[in-house]
Amino acid sequence: MKRILYISQKPVVPILDGGTRAMALFFEVLRACKGVEITYMPIVTPKHALFKNPSSEKKMKMIPLHVSTDITFSKILRFFSKSPANAIRFSDDKSQKVLAEIILQSNFDAVICDGFYALSLLSNELIKNQKVIYRCHNIETNYWKLKAKNDQFWLAPLHRGIVRKMLEYEKEKVALASAVFSISNNELNHIKTWNCNSHLLYPQVSLQVLEKKPRGDENPSIGFVGDMNWLPNKTALNRFIKRVWPKFRLQFPKVQLTVAGQGTLCYSNEKMGIKGLGFVENLHEFFQLQHFLINPVFEGTGFNMKLLDALNYQKPMVIYSTRLDGLEAAPCFLAARNDAEFLTSMQKLMESEPDFTERTKCFSKVIQEHFAFSDKVQQLEKILHG
Repeated sequence: MKRILYISQKPVVPILDGGTRAMALFFEVLRACKGVEITYMPIVTPKHALFKNPSSEKKMKMIPLHVSTDITFSKILRFFSKSPANAIRFSDDKSQKVLAEIILQSNFDAVICDGFYALSLLSNELIKNQKVIYRCHNIETNYWKLKAKNDQFWLAPLHRGIVRKMLEYEKEKVALASAVFSISNNELNHIKTWNCNSHLLYPQVSLQVLEKKPRGDENPSIGFVGDMNWLPNKTALNRFIKRVWPKFRLQFPKVQLTVAGQGTLCYSNEKMGIKGLGFVENLHEFFQLQHFLINPVFEGTGFNMKLLDALNYQKPMVIYSTRLDGLEAAPCFLAARNDAEFLTSMQKLMESEPDFTERTKCFSKVIQEHFAFSDKVQQLEKILHG
């Protein structure tokens, strides 16, 4: 029996965003592994409080690690060190000491750090002397580059400062890990230059049981989900509504665009055929009602979690090719290089029923090839049991 310490940089429940969703999916895979005894350590901060103990069929010990992200005098002094500011915020001395003591006293066979801030809480010496497996959601340096580019102008200097220090800091931490699982195919080759024992581990997908509802005279709807507090989502939706939607709407005046997520209520416009739902806690019905999905976001880091929605609910998706993460050949995703191709792909899904039907038939094959749950379990077991 392998004794595993699983550290997640946020509690896996409730699922509030793409990050917590990715961790919750991985936790399912870990719990399904044979011959493992899990100690679960969620990192709890004022922003991400512990909601409840995640259910599990196996006996599992849970030790919440409370981390203070407050700016203290000692942390301010570290701003002049080689560590980036965002890592310093999580460098709570008391929590790091507690974590180190638990790892050293409990004799774990492996420590899994899910997310970069989980890895950053471990000292370099501790990573060297333990079997540490890092699950990489995205290259953190790239994320802060994107923040510097898209955030408010007055925050850009801070973000650029983080980028300057983050590259070497991240590279050193990742290089020390015994193994790395990247959820992004696009970033895997870069990560391999830091750590040669790096592997692709997409999140798993389980097909939803869909209710067959007659459409009748109901106008078809096209769906998009995105938190408008994240500027790339907001920029992309505004761009789509300005450049693509009016041309599409001119040809298909009965089709409605339905958007869900924080800050989407203000997009409601009956004249333009747009309905904003705001934050929707359970998106099951939303996805079932869509004719197909769109993802007009053209830049991002890590794996695009919106791809899972299309796969889960067997809905074709029109998407920019930059966000397909190695799935360019999958017919259920219509890749566009520019706005004109995005519009053409949407038109194709509305005009050709045979083409639409053929694309919906490929979901099972894509899931079996890239997102099968049993494959993820075997891949993780191989690393854990050596």
